[in-house]
Amino acid sequence: MRPTYLELVALNPLLDRKSPEEVAALIDTIEECGYQWNPTDKQFFNPELGRGLRTQGLDLFAPDEFKEDHLTRMAAIQNDPGGYAKYAYGMKLWQRYSGKFLLVFVLTLLFGWIVLPVEIWLVALGLIILSFLIFKKFAFWLITESGYKGPG
Repeated sequence: MRPTYLELVALNPLLDRKSPEEVAALIDTIEECGYQWNPTDKQFFNPELGRGLRTQGLDLFAPDEFKEDHLTRMAAIQNDPGGYAKYAYGMKLWQRYSGKFLLVFVLTLLFGWIVLPVEIWLVALGLIILSFLIFKKFAFWLITESGYKGPG
């Protein structure tokens, strides 16, 4: 099942600059590269890579540019699959948990002093900051030590 032009424009209004024919050609290229539309997540998914492709940024690609980028990325992944696996895991950790650390820090900063004594509140803030820095170091260590340099 393919997304309609109007559905894609609703997800990414910048695609409105392209004609329906240009968007259809881009979708054809995306499907040729092994991506399938997932109507639940509202994104393309490549089962071979195990990664999704959101609609944000698709307005920047012409079909031939997308195919070239995909082939370059596939070559880099096939050259170092272990490195890519570590890189993907590190990025997933960072994307999944960095926002949660920020939310906990902001909520503790704003409301912690109301609930906790000042000394405990300051210690809690310090522990949150320390654990975030350790987490950041670990996530970026996974990303950089993977050896995966990406397509370019």
